[in-house]
Amino acid sequence: MEVKKERFYNVDFFRFVLALEIILFHFGLLFKNSAPFFAKIHNHFCHGFICVEFFFIISGFFLFKNINRDEDTITFIKKKLIRLLPVKYFTIGVCGIASLFSKGIFLSFNKIIISLLLLNCIGFNQTRTAPIEVWYISVLFWVSLFYFYISKHLNKNWLNLVLWLIVVLSCSFILNCNYPHYAGIFENNYFIINQGVVRGLFGIGLGYFIAMLYKSNFMKYSTGLNKLLISAIEIYSLSFLVYYLAISSKVPGNNYLNYIIIFSLLFYLMLTKQGFVSKLLDNKILAKLGQYAYSLYVIHWVIYLILKPFCLKFSPEIFFILCISTAITSGILTFYFIEKPAAKYLKEKFLNIQKPINNQVLPK
Repeated sequence: MEVKKERFYNVDFFRFVLALEIILFHFGLLFKNSAPFFAKIHNHFCHGFICVEFFFIISGFFLFKNINRDEDTITFIKKKLIRLLPVKYFTIGVCGIASLFSKGIFLSFNKIIISLLLLNCIGFNQTRTAPIEVWYISVLFWVSLFYFYISKHLNKNWLNLVLWLIVVLSCSFILNCNYPHYAGIFENNYFIINQGVVRGLFGIGLGYFIAMLYKSNFMKYSTGLNKLLISAIEIYSLSFLVYYLAISSKVPGNNYLNYIIIFSLLFYLMLTKQGFVSKLLDNKILAKLGQYAYSLYVIHWVIYLILKPFCLKFSPEIFFILCISTAITSGILTFYFIEKPAAKYLKEKFLNIQKPINNQVLPK
């Protein structure tokens, strides 16, 4: 019988908010030169790319919190591919069909092969492979596999040291390689070090230490004045992120590491659920939005490229609403008709997992 996993509904909701921030960032990035209104959108959400680091941190936490070191590597790979590939392959198909009708979407054999094999932005390709690159997926898969493998073969003391060195060196590398630079994820430094991979190594590795802290029960049982202090920190951290990711175009303190510090703090407080904000957001209704985050993240860029030729046929405000609503709707539909049924079928087919009966997952 599979052990029931602990749920964090507030984090599920947070995933949706971060995905929304990214699609607003991409909208501004793609259309900023088309109209002053679009340039204004870009100005407000121009730092939204940092949310990818946040997704890496969240993924790293859950990777190491739920890791089963007795699980064989092949099973781990199967689980990851079942989670990541159906939506990505569906998006590639949508791109292929759309490329027949739109000059703004260009596919090549090289782009398709790289995307199918999850080789985007991990050092093999020197050029951008949009619109089907979704580089985050490739980096997430390979870096997660790397961390899973070394966690199986290193004892805890050596694992802590190795991961600490990776996190520190990755962070230093990122901050000293002209970061942030949106095109940087497609570049190799010193011929072999890919910036996208380094971002994944840093974020997922940092998630490991947050998981360690959580398992130590630090701040999980606060009382009285401590809860008031935690609530104040939550409100400040959330306000900080909202201001610098959706209102101001300035970088806080001229250092992007401040984003990481504040988010990591807020994320941990969300996990402990001791403050007012974390408790308020920890409900099943809001959490349902989180289930759409992955499909929304993967599909939205293609939707934008499909709609781009029509941007001058509507008022900027109407076109903005059209793009965002279409992207969100497409993400929700992709979840229900592609991601969810595909995961169910593939798990039954390749992981020998049947439909739950009385909250138990039975092997065949």
